Amino acid sequence: MQTLRGQHTLAWRGLFLGLLAIGLVSAAVAQPYPVTGQPAVGVQPTGPVNVWGQPVSPMATGPNTVYGVGSPIPGPPTQPVPTTRPAQWPTSQPSPTSQYPSTPYPVTPYPAVGSPLPAPSGPGPWSGPQTASPVQPWPGAPGPVTAPVAPPVRDEVRILARVGDELILASEVRAVAVRQMLPKLNEVEPDQQREAVDALWPQFLKLAIESKLMYVNARNKLPAEGIEQIEKRINGFFKTDPDGMKGLLEDAKLKTEEELEAHLNQLGTTLAWQKRVFLERSIGRMWMLQEEVKIDEPISHEEMLAFYQRHHDEYEHAARAQWEELMVRFSRYPDKETAYAAIAKMGNLVMRGAPFAEVAKTGSDGTTAAKGGDRGWTRQGCLVSKNLDAALFGLPVGSLSQIIEDDKGYHIIRVLQREPAYRTPFAEVQKDIAEKIRKGRGSKEIERYIAGLRQNISVWISPEVTALRDGDDDAPRR
Repeated sequence: MQTLRGQHTLAWRGLFLGLLAIGLVSAAVAQPYPVTGQPAVGVQPTGPVNVWGQPVSPMATGPNTVYGVGSPIPGPPTQPVPTTRPAQWPTSQPSPTSQYPSTPYPVTPYPAVGSPLPAPSGPGPWSGPQTASPVQPWPGAPGPVTAPVAPPVRDEVRILARVGDELILASEVRAVAVRQMLPKLNEVEPDQQREAVDALWPQFLKLAIESKLMYVNARNKLPAEGIEQIEKRINGFFKTDPDGMKGLLEDAKLKTEEELEAHLNQLGTTLAWQKRVFLERSIGRMWMLQEEVKIDEPISHEEMLAFYQRHHDEYEHAARAQWEELMVRFSRYPDKETAYAAIAKMGNLVMRGAPFAEVAKTGSDGTTAAKGGDRGWTRQGCLVSKNLDAALFGLPVGSLSQIIEDDKGYHIIRVLQREPAYRTPFAEVQKDIAEKIRKGRGSKEIERYIAGLRQNISVWISPEVTALRDGDDDAPRR
């Protein structure tokens, strides 16, 4: 039905155009010139006419003259008759070509604005060297034209590196940084988390380049249809993978995807970027394992025992004690005698049965007086005051110490619990040692693998990166 309607429309359009053409031709033949004195159509002029068809005199012919049918075509112009110089002209007159000097005139450049002008050679009103005054604008003239300032480059299009044919944008490096920093950001005040990311994200470019190298290597070796299938599969378990959204929610201590997106936006990245980074990292690592990079080989008992013996300091634990304190600071008393009387008064109150915590809250100058003087657990050798450290690990548990003096004031302490120094048994740390060996071995293998990739895949780093690492990052962020 539509085809018939289209043919019908084309037929009408053709008929209309044909009628329009016939009408134009008829009008051109039948309509006379409206200007009086012009010949009618069909009458050919026999003489020269101008471009408007009006007869002209043969003497008035020019470039706009049109010759009618039967009019003679003029011949070539006649050559002018040569003339001689009149006798009355002086013979000493130079020829037209000899009146110009054979050598060019010396050209003196204009002096720059503000530079001194040379003094004239002849007499004049000048009293010395003159200076060219700056050109003054006319009244109402616009001010000086300044070059437009280019807007700052956003992270979404800010190129920091190129790996093969893949670009690394600033927004990608920021996403990598946020993923690595997310667990520790919980220890930072919420209003300072963005500032922490802004200060540290450029340092994660190396990690982003290594991940991109592995991804480019995998993409170059896998068939296109294979890459598409792998991407679909990885995107399918992004939400449940510990390195994907599940891990992001746990590290950020959030519950929903909406909360996570809002939190990532506050840190200058997006969930979409996290998903992209996860995808490329997963593809790169999967292909790396396919190329027989040995990072998960079994670890022998001998290897773990040798590691335990080499790193025995990591498993040594110094003695520690839990204690409480009363203190007076010399800086708060006029002299040592007055300070001594104050600490002695508090000690006597405790000796007579007053709760240690209450005495500390009302009279102590210690850092934990508000908490009743509780100092918690302290390892041997960790205190700056050697006198306090010696008393802490020499005093019987539950006994009040004598008055102890150091450079800050007087102290009375009581030890609540004490644990001796010990070494963690090998059996208790065997699993931890195996994990450390595996990570160390994997790091070395990955470094070797990436070094090989750098030999075959070009890596370019923007000169801007040096300024970013130095903290000179003026570009706006998301």
